Amino acid sequence: MQSVLLLFALGVLSLHVSMIAGHSFLGRIRQFVWRRRNYLQANDAVDQERCLAHIQSGDCVEFYKCFQERLPCTPGHSYATEHALPRCRAYRADYGTFDGRGHFFVNATTRCLMEKMKLKFLQDNYQCRNLTLYGRRAEADCNKDAGFCRIISSSANRDGLCNVYKPSIRGFRNLRISFVDLTIAANSLKKCAADVIEDVGTTLLRRLGISLPIHG
Repeated sequence: MQSVLLLFALGVLSLHVSMIAGHSFLGRIRQFVWRRRNYLQANDAVDQERCLAHIQSGDCVEFYKCFQERLPCTPGHSYATEHALPRCRAYRADYGTFDGRGHFFVNATTRCLMEKMKLKFLQDNYQCRNLTLYGRRAEADCNKDAGFCRIISSSANRDGLCNVYKPSIRGFRNLRISFVDLTIAANSLKKCAADVIEDVGTTLLRRLGISLPIHG
Protein backbone atom coordinates (compact mmCIF):
# COMPACT_ATOMS: atom_id res chain seq x y z
CA MET A 1 0.00 0.00 0.00
CA GLN A 2 2.84 2.37 0.84
CA SER A 3 4.43 1.79 -2.56
CA VAL A 4 1.13 2.59 -4.30
CA LEU A 5 0.78 5.84 -2.34
CA LEU A 6 4.37 6.81 -3.15
CA LEU A 7 3.88 6.19 -6.86
CA PHE A 8 0.68 8.25 -6.77
CA ALA A 9 2.52 11.03 -4.95
CA LEU A 10 5.19 10.99 -7.67
CA GLY A 11 2.51 11.61 -10.27
CA VAL A 12 1.16 14.58 -8.33
CA LEU A 13 4.69 15.90 -7.80
CA SER A 14 5.39 15.80 -11.53
CA LEU A 15 2.44 18.08 -12.22
CA HIS A 16 3.75 20.66 -9.75
CA VAL A 17 7.27 20.37 -11.18
CA SER A 18 5.95 20.97 -14.70
CA MET A 19 4.09 24.09 -13.57
CA ILE A 20 7.01 25.50 -11.60
CA ALA A 21 9.73 24.77 -14.18
CA GLY A 22 8.34 27.13 -16.80
CA HIS A 23 7.64 30.10 -14.53
CA SER A 24 10.07 29.98 -11.65
CA PHE A 25 12.27 33.06 -11.37
CA LEU A 26 14.91 31.03 -9.53
CA GLY A 27 14.77 28.49 -12.34
CA ARG A 28 15.58 31.19 -14.88
CA ILE A 29 18.52 32.41 -12.80
CA ARG A 30 19.83 28.86 -12.53
CA GLN A 31 19.53 28.38 -16.28
CA PHE A 32 21.48 31.60 -16.86
CA VAL A 33 24.25 30.51 -14.49
CA TRP A 34 24.45 27.03 -15.97
CA ARG A 35 24.69 28.41 -19.49
CA ARG A 36 27.77 30.36 -18.50
CA ARG A 37 29.48 27.52 -16.62
CA ASN A 38 30.46 23.91 -17.06
CA TYR A 39 31.39 23.90 -20.74
CA LEU A 40 33.29 20.65 -21.00
CA GLN A 41 35.99 19.35 -23.25
CA ALA A 42 36.33 15.59 -23.32
CA ASN A 43 39.35 13.93 -21.78
CA ASP A 44 40.93 12.27 -24.83
CA ALA A 45 43.27 10.25 -22.63
CA VAL A 46 40.39 7.93 -21.71
CA ASP A 47 40.30 4.68 -23.66
CA GLN A 48 36.95 4.97 -25.45
CA GLU A 49 36.94 1.40 -26.73
CA ARG A 50 37.42 0.07 -23.21
CA CYS A 51 34.54 2.21 -21.94
CA LEU A 52 32.19 1.27 -24.78
CA ALA A 53 32.94 -2.41 -24.19
CA HIS A 54 31.16 -2.05 -20.83
CA ILE A 55 27.93 -1.30 -22.71
CA GLN A 56 28.25 -4.55 -24.64
CA SER A 57 28.89 -6.51 -21.44
CA GLY A 58 26.06 -4.72 -19.62
CA ASP A 59 28.34 -3.33 -16.90
CA CYS A 60 26.64 -0.02 -16.16
CA VAL A 61 28.78 0.69 -13.08
CA GLU A 62 32.04 0.70 -15.02
CA PHE A 63 30.51 2.53 -17.98
CA TYR A 64 29.31 5.48 -15.89
CA LYS A 65 32.66 5.62 -14.10
CA CYS A 66 34.26 5.86 -17.55
CA PHE A 67 31.72 8.48 -18.55
CA GLN A 68 32.65 10.72 -15.64
CA GLU A 69 36.33 10.16 -16.33
CA ARG A 70 36.00 11.25 -19.96
CA LEU A 71 33.50 14.04 -19.30
CA PRO A 72 34.05 15.17 -15.71
CA CYS A 73 31.18 17.23 -14.33
CA THR A 74 31.45 19.04 -11.02
CA PRO A 75 29.45 17.85 -7.98
CA GLY A 76 25.89 19.05 -8.25
CA HIS A 77 25.90 18.89 -12.06
CA SER A 78 26.84 15.29 -12.83
CA TYR A 79 24.02 13.14 -14.14
CA ALA A 80 26.38 10.18 -14.58
CA THR A 81 27.66 9.98 -11.00
CA GLU A 82 24.69 11.42 -9.10
CA HIS A 83 21.83 9.68 -10.92
CA ALA A 84 22.78 7.07 -13.54
CA LEU A 85 25.49 5.33 -11.49
CA PRO A 86 23.53 5.19 -8.19
CA ARG A 87 20.49 3.95 -10.12
CA CYS A 88 22.58 1.20 -11.70
CA ARG A 89 23.84 0.11 -8.28
CA ALA A 90 20.34 0.29 -6.79
CA TYR A 91 18.90 -1.93 -9.52
CA ARG A 92 21.66 -4.45 -8.82
CA ALA A 93 21.06 -4.35 -5.07
CA ASP A 94 17.29 -4.74 -5.41
CA TYR A 95 17.26 -7.08 -8.41
CA GLY A 96 15.86 -9.89 -6.28
CA THR A 97 12.89 -7.75 -5.26
CA PHE A 98 11.55 -7.67 -8.83
CA ASP A 99 9.61 -10.55 -10.40
CA GLY A 100 10.30 -12.12 -13.82
CA ARG A 101 8.82 -9.25 -15.83
CA GLY A 102 10.60 -6.85 -13.51
CA HIS A 103 13.93 -8.49 -14.28
CA PHE A 104 13.31 -8.00 -18.00
CA PHE A 105 12.49 -4.34 -17.33
CA VAL A 106 15.62 -3.74 -15.24
CA ASN A 107 17.89 -5.29 -17.86
CA ALA A 108 16.20 -3.48 -20.74
CA THR A 109 16.04 0.01 -19.21
CA THR A 110 19.65 -0.24 -17.99
CA ARG A 111 20.97 -1.16 -21.44
CA CYS A 112 18.71 1.41 -23.14
CA LEU A 113 20.05 4.25 -21.00
CA MET A 114 23.68 3.26 -21.62
CA GLU A 115 23.02 3.24 -25.37
CA LYS A 116 21.46 6.70 -25.19
CA MET A 117 24.27 8.06 -23.01
CA LYS A 118 26.78 6.64 -25.50
CA LEU A 119 25.75 9.44 -27.88
CA LYS A 120 26.88 12.01 -25.30
CA PHE A 121 29.96 10.03 -24.35
CA LEU A 122 31.27 10.26 -27.91
CA GLN A 123 30.92 14.05 -28.09
CA ASP A 124 34.01 16.17 -27.69
CA ASN A 125 32.42 18.94 -25.60
CA TYR A 126 29.07 19.99 -24.15
CA GLN A 127 27.44 21.48 -21.04
CA CYS A 128 26.77 19.51 -17.88
CA ARG A 129 23.34 21.11 -17.60
CA ASN A 130 22.40 19.87 -21.05
CA LEU A 131 23.67 16.42 -20.14
CA THR A 132 21.48 16.34 -17.03
CA LEU A 133 18.41 17.42 -18.96
CA TYR A 134 19.15 14.86 -21.66
CA GLY A 135 19.72 12.10 -19.11
CA ARG A 136 16.47 12.84 -17.29
CA ARG A 137 14.45 12.64 -20.51
CA ALA A 138 16.34 9.58 -21.75
CA GLU A 139 15.82 7.69 -18.48
CA ALA A 140 12.06 8.31 -18.48
CA ASP A 141 11.86 7.27 -22.15
CA CYS A 142 13.88 4.10 -21.48
CA ASN A 143 11.66 3.24 -18.52
CA LYS A 144 8.57 3.50 -20.69
CA ASP A 145 10.06 1.54 -23.59
CA ALA A 146 11.29 -1.20 -21.24
CA GLY A 147 7.79 -1.78 -19.85
CA PHE A 148 7.57 0.50 -16.79
CA CYS A 149 3.84 0.92 -17.35
CA ARG A 150 3.25 -2.82 -17.48
CA ILE A 151 5.30 -3.95 -14.48
CA ILE A 152 3.89 -1.50 -11.90
CA SER A 153 0.75 -3.64 -11.61
CA SER A 154 2.88 -6.04 -9.55
CA SER A 155 3.45 -5.21 -5.88
CA ALA A 156 6.93 -6.74 -6.01
CA ASN A 157 7.92 -4.47 -8.88
CA ARG A 158 6.40 -1.41 -7.23
CA ASP A 159 8.40 -2.17 -4.10
CA GLY A 160 11.55 -2.56 -6.19
CA LEU A 161 11.02 0.72 -8.01
CA CYS A 162 10.30 2.54 -4.74
CA ASN A 163 13.58 1.22 -3.33
CA VAL A 164 15.47 2.29 -6.46
CA TYR A 165 14.01 5.81 -6.48
CA LYS A 166 13.82 6.14 -2.70
CA PRO A 167 14.65 9.73 -1.67
CA SER A 168 17.31 10.68 0.84
CA ILE A 169 16.73 13.69 3.10
CA ARG A 170 20.19 13.73 4.66
CA GLY A 171 21.70 17.04 3.64
CA PHE A 172 20.68 19.60 1.02
CA ARG A 173 22.76 17.99 -1.75
CA ASN A 174 21.10 14.59 -1.25
CA LEU A 175 17.71 16.27 -1.08
CA ARG A 176 18.33 18.02 -4.39
CA ILE A 177 19.49 14.79 -6.04
CA SER A 178 16.45 12.98 -4.65
CA PHE A 179 14.16 15.66 -6.06
CA VAL A 180 15.57 15.07 -9.55
CA ASP A 181 15.24 11.29 -9.09
CA LEU A 182 11.61 11.62 -8.03
CA THR A 183 10.96 13.87 -11.02
CA ILE A 184 12.36 11.18 -13.35
CA ALA A 185 10.12 8.55 -11.75
CA ALA A 186 7.14 10.89 -11.95
CA ASN A 187 7.79 11.60 -15.62
CA SER A 188 7.86 7.85 -16.24
CA LEU A 189 4.44 7.62 -14.60
CA LYS A 190 3.14 10.50 -16.70
CA LYS A 191 4.04 8.56 -19.83
CA CYS A 192 1.99 5.65 -18.49
CA ALA A 193 -0.97 7.97 -17.93
CA ALA A 194 -0.74 9.18 -21.52
CA ASP A 195 -0.76 5.58 -22.76
CA VAL A 196 -3.77 4.71 -20.61
CA ILE A 197 -5.72 7.73 -21.86
CA GLU A 198 -4.85 6.87 -25.46
CA ASP A 199 -5.84 3.21 -25.02
CA VAL A 200 -9.12 4.09 -23.30
CA GLY A 201 -9.94 6.69 -25.94
CA THR A 202 -9.18 4.32 -28.79
CA THR A 203 -11.28 1.55 -27.21
CA LEU A 204 -14.19 3.92 -26.65
CA LEU A 205 -14.12 5.19 -30.22
CA ARG A 206 -13.95 1.63 -31.52
CA ARG A 207 -16.99 0.63 -29.49
CA LEU A 208 -18.84 3.66 -30.81
CA GLY A 209 -17.95 2.63 -34.33
CA ILE A 210 -15.84 5.75 -34.93
CA SER A 211 -12.56 5.51 -36.80
CA LEU A 212 -10.00 8.29 -36.87
CA PRO A 213 -8.36 9.21 -40.18
CA ILE A 214 -4.74 8.14 -40.50
CA HIS A 215 -2.43 10.74 -42.00
CA GLY A 216 0.60 9.29 -43.75
